[in-house]
Amino acid sequence: MSVPQLTESHPSIAQPEPVGVAAAPSLDPAFGSDRATRAVAIVALAVAAVVHVPVAIEHLTELPYLGYSFYGLVLLAAAALGSLLVESRTFVWRGALVLGTVAVAAYVASRSVGLPMADDDRGDWTNPLGVTAVCAELVVVAVALLVLGHRHRHRS
Repeated sequence: MSVPQLTESHPSIAQPEPVGVAAAPSLDPAFGSDRATRAVAIVALAVAAVVHVPVAIEHLTELPYLGYSFYGLVLLAAAALGSLLVESRTFVWRGALVLGTVAVAAYVASRSVGLPMADDDRGDWTNPLGVTAVCAELVVVAVALLVLGHRHRHRS
């Protein structure tokens, strides 16, 4: 009879989970891994944040409420991005969904009816920074919806 070494793990003995480490739920194979999903959202949030920095600086002197709104978007996108780098939490995905949805709605409003004291962007649907930002924000919304939908369907 052989005695297992202390450094070996025996199949009949359950190994404890490391303390303080939350396992990220894996997604079904058709959807992809949680790590890949987070990576897509992280890149999209980074693009949305970076694109809004020059616009925030420009609008801060002209229309302070708009400049501060852009800085708020940058900070919230950075916070969501940083959180997703660490772990995949439902509340972060919900926040990213709200952030992306509000940003897309503001883009549509600014291009269609205009924003208060700022109707210079009305009709400017093809502005390169605007298109880049709204595409990144739509990716955030789509990925967040997929993740949250998956989690809702697989709750116990």
